[in-house]
Amino acid sequence: METGSLLPVRVAATIGILVLAVACSSSEDRALDHLSVGRAHLAEGRSVEAKLEFQSALRFDPQNVEANNELAVLELKAGNTPAALIHMQEAYDLDPTNSVAALNLASMLESHDTDQAEALIEGVIHRDPENALGYIGRSNLALVRGRTRAAVLAARKAMEVAPDDPRADFQLGYALQAMIREGQVTGEPVEDSVYQSALASLERYIKKGGDSPWNAQIEEARIMAAWEGNNPQAAMQFKIALENARQKGSVRDLQHGAARALTFARSVRNWELQEHALEILVESEPRDYSSWRELAETRARLRKDPQETWAELVAARPDDPKAHIEYARFLVSQWKLDEALAYLDKKAAEGIDPAVLKSAVASTQIAARRIEDAERTIQALEKEHRDHPRTILGRAQLDIRSGRMRKAVASLRATTELHADPDALLLLARAERALGNREAAQAALDRAIEAQPVFFIEAHRMRAELLTESGDWPAALQSLTALEERAGLMPKDQLLMARCRYELGHVERGRQLLKELIARRIESADAVLEYLRREGSDAEARKLAKRELDLLSRREPRNWEILVQLTRLDLEDGLGELALARLDRVVGLMKDETPAPIRLLRARTNADMGREENTLEDARAAFELQPRLRGALELLVALHLRKGELTEALAATEAAAHAGALSDERRLLLGRLYHMSGRDAEAVATLEQTLESDQGNPSVYFVMGMALQALDRDEEATKALEKALSISTTFPEADHARQALEGRRGAGAS
Repeated sequence: METGSLLPVRVAATIGILVLAVACSSSEDRALDHLSVGRAHLAEGRSVEAKLEFQSALRFDPQNVEANNELAVLELKAGNTPAALIHMQEAYDLDPTNSVAALNLASMLESHDTDQAEALIEGVIHRDPENALGYIGRSNLALVRGRTRAAVLAARKAMEVAPDDPRADFQLGYALQAMIREGQVTGEPVEDSVYQSALASLERYIKKGGDSPWNAQIEEARIMAAWEGNNPQAAMQFKIALENARQKGSVRDLQHGAARALTFARSVRNWELQEHALEILVESEPRDYSSWRELAETRARLRKDPQETWAELVAARPDDPKAHIEYARFLVSQWKLDEALAYLDKKAAEGIDPAVLKSAVASTQIAARRIEDAERTIQALEKEHRDHPRTILGRAQLDIRSGRMRKAVASLRATTELHADPDALLLLARAERALGNREAAQAALDRAIEAQPVFFIEAHRMRAELLTESGDWPAALQSLTALEERAGLMPKDQLLMARCRYELGHVERGRQLLKELIARRIESADAVLEYLRREGSDAEARKLAKRELDLLSRREPRNWEILVQLTRLDLEDGLGELALARLDRVVGLMKDETPAPIRLLRARTNADMGREENTLEDARAAFELQPRLRGALELLVALHLRKGELTEALAATEAAAHAGALSDERRLLLGRLYHMSGRDAEAVATLEQTLESDQGNPSVYFVMGMALQALDRDEEATKALEKALSISTTFPEADHARQALEGRRGAGAS
């Protein structure tokens, strides 16, 4: 779970802000009537009807601040953060002095624009020093900035100005929890009294009649989880909170609590609690197939028959083709491919959406590499259901499998323009991403999420990944927050969230997330490497990272990046012998199965230390195993040239050409070696090929100029050398180019 996450506070405090009574600025009686009816619906738990009434109020009075605030409440509860933000911004623009609107907007801005959020919050406190919610906002902002002590002080101030307001107690408990986790990250001891104070604050919130006692109990469970030796008590408290939410909260409250419990259960591998949380998720939304899959896997860990889980799903949704597809996938996972295909055919014959199920047959055949069978299935679909989106989906899947990616994208774009099929849009997003079309992939994902009637976990997860790849950190954090709220975070999601936190300047929270992942040793290789990248300048951080990497290298000896980073750290610390001993041990264990990158790493390390033992042999082995491996040919050539073996260096580079492993840089290397060998005509021909794709590298023109000069093609040589210097006057051979030109001009003058 993310340390310092503001989700519970936004539910218990931000939403509380939104529902405060505010002065009505509208004189439209009909707008007031709709507001009144909407609030009555809310009191009875009818949020859909309430939303319609508030929207009607805005139609009669577009400048109604209250209606915007109420709609923001509903959108926030529904997890629709962008829509909530629109209403918050509108309410604030209508009345910048309205404390409710200002604090709502600040709560949305604090993740990516802390200065603006601070200005809004401090403005509220300046206008109304007795406004407890202003101090709660100040506390939340301090948590975002990693200033836990300031957060605690602000929460205590909220309690001082509003001793009867349970939200102040909740905030104090929450801020103290952040202080506890900060202590765990920094290594500072946390007294038991801090844990006790945090729990007592949350208990006061419950006793004072706080609106969401189950949220307080969830936070109590998280505090217990952070308190060493209290994981069993934390698991029990999560169950108590979930039962409370089931009895007194909404379905959304129950799902939120289950997602929180699920994140904790995953982190400590508590399979019983994980099963319980997943059962709640599928009970509250039977179409949540991702949770069904995880539930079956979890029950298998508990030595329960996973087939019973799938039978339960099919019984719950007998007419839903997706339920039958999920069951068929399970059969495939049990090596029952033919049984799975027969099952899908049988259900299609029974009339359960034949196009969808036959398309699933084709998908299964493609995955099993039964390409001819898949082709026949798709041809039959094209005869019986030519324009059905699932027919086009099946054909696109086959095109992708056959390497016809652009054709698949074209057909998926066309069909999804007409039919917003969520699965077709998800496949389109994956294909667009593979082609490097991030914006198009993002657009497809947004449409998939909109078209899917339930929370689309796969699409939200891919959306977060895409946004981090493009550097849109605020939007990525929003996607991950929505995922955390609805389905809980997987360790890889927490790693993405840590990256977002660092990039947004929330360094303490990012560091805390990474250290928690490292401590749990879940996805720890990536977490340690990320931690090293972020914190590597700190001596203690390097020490921790190095210790963890050493442990990981023993468990994952084939992990190339772990060995690279460990070797780098050892060399920086003057421990070259230790680095080589580790690499020798790994190569000794793997022998002839040693991967090419590890061979190359040992060769480089030996070369950097000035040693010849194993160096040339390792470099040659790395190149022969993986000719395209970056650095392998280059090191092999450098080693041969160091020994004066020009013929061998050229032979290795020609071997790369025969293997189709020449990049533009390597083609330049080949041209250079041809020139050094006196084979200047071949050098020119090779470099001309390079210029077809790379006309901006001055070194290409320099080597070509020297080769042309050797061939007595003087005018062409001069043009090539001048071209090199026109591109750059500081490239590595620039001085040689100038000398060659001066020599030619001198010769011409004489």
